[in-house]
Amino acid sequence: MNTYSTLERIMLQHPGAHPTLVRKRAVMTGILNLIAVLVCTSYAVYDWYWGIYYSLPFQAICASTTALAWWVNRKGMFTLSKVTLGVTVNLTVFGFCLTEPAGTGLSLYFATCALGAFAAFGFEERCKAIFFAVFSLTLFVVSTVFQPHWFMVPRDSESYQQINLIVNFVASSVASLVVVYFLVSVNFRSEKQLMDAEARLAKQNSELVKINAELDRFVYSTSHDLRAPLSSISGLLRLIRMADDPDQKEMYLGLIEGRIETLKKFIQEIADYSRNARTDITAEEVKWGDLVDEVLEVLRFFPGSERIHLKKQYPADLTICTDRNRLRTILANLLSNAFKYADGHKQEPYVCIAAELKPGSINIHIEDNGLGIAREYHERVFDMFFRAHQQSDGSGLGLYIVRESIDRLGGTIGFQSEPRVGTTFNVQIPLQRAHAGQIEEIL
Repeated sequence: MNTYSTLERIMLQHPGAHPTLVRKRAVMTGILNLIAVLVCTSYAVYDWYWGIYYSLPFQAICASTTALAWWVNRKGMFTLSKVTLGVTVNLTVFGFCLTEPAGTGLSLYFATCALGAFAAFGFEERCKAIFFAVFSLTLFVVSTVFQPHWFMVPRDSESYQQINLIVNFVASSVASLVVVYFLVSVNFRSEKQLMDAEARLAKQNSELVKINAELDRFVYSTSHDLRAPLSSISGLLRLIRMADDPDQKEMYLGLIEGRIETLKKFIQEIADYSRNARTDITAEEVKWGDLVDEVLEVLRFFPGSERIHLKKQYPADLTICTDRNRLRTILANLLSNAFKYADGHKQEPYVCIAAELKPGSINIHIEDNGLGIAREYHERVFDMFFRAHQQSDGSGLGLYIVRESIDRLGGTIGFQSEPRVGTTFNVQIPLQRAHAGQIEEIL
């Protein structure tokens, strides 16, 4: 608990029940009440020391009234507390100004009262603030210009006036500084809130621009990627009607099945994209090895997969806590790309899956010696619908979904790639907890 929170609990009985600005004004009003109590008590002791007893009842009344105003303020009756404080302090200062020499500087408190009125009531209650400010200035003029000298109590001691001037100046300055600090604090926080709101709006605007651009590309590319397989299927159906050879018809049906699989995969990628954007993160324990095997089982029938040598480098009992669905999507897209763009001209094409635990995170490395990605395409690899290879029959959504999923998990992704050499993707994902045994390589 910080100092200000402690102060709020002292000044207010239920600080959480009030808006921030109202709460801050109430805290300041409570502080001013306590300052008034302290000043009145100090003056009572001071006058008693000098043998001035006539003022003690008035100072006692002022101290008890402002103490009552503090209690009323703590109970949540803020306006009553402000009015009580303003009237009590102004009349007390006015009364003592009539009996004290001008050299004691008692009139300085009128400026503090006028300033405090605006800070206490604020712009919302500016009529009350103006009333009390005018009230303070009027009492100052009356006590200065129309001072009844016959009522003044004689003060022969010059040191008395000097000490009083110092005390009054310090006390009024402290009270004024409290008020000024409050006003500056409110202004600073208001400006900060405006700047934060402006930053949020700028960020939201940037996100909207990004979303609109992605939506335009999404509509265009989706319509194209849906139309192409459907047009192909339509053409193949016409060929089937025209063909008499059963083997030829069977071949056309196989091609249609391939187009349907392409459509199904594309629709699944769109579903993955939508799910990542609208669903919250659900953390659960995931056995890394089981998840890898699950993804590889789907890729087992991928064309040419039988030639790819798999390397697994991770703890055999690695268990992590993260969003299983998103992690599966990330792994499935990275591995399917590694299989899809394997270099068929190499004698030993391979895909290496590595994972290692770091404090609070898991590092994943997917390495292959496939076709690689040309350097001029590196900056666009994670763009929506981007295809780095002209011969690709994919949608161009895979790596985009990978990056968006990793961003949702608070992780990072990077890669190194050279044409005809291979590609390595490096993923770092924060975890809640994880357990691992001895790292081992499983070939």
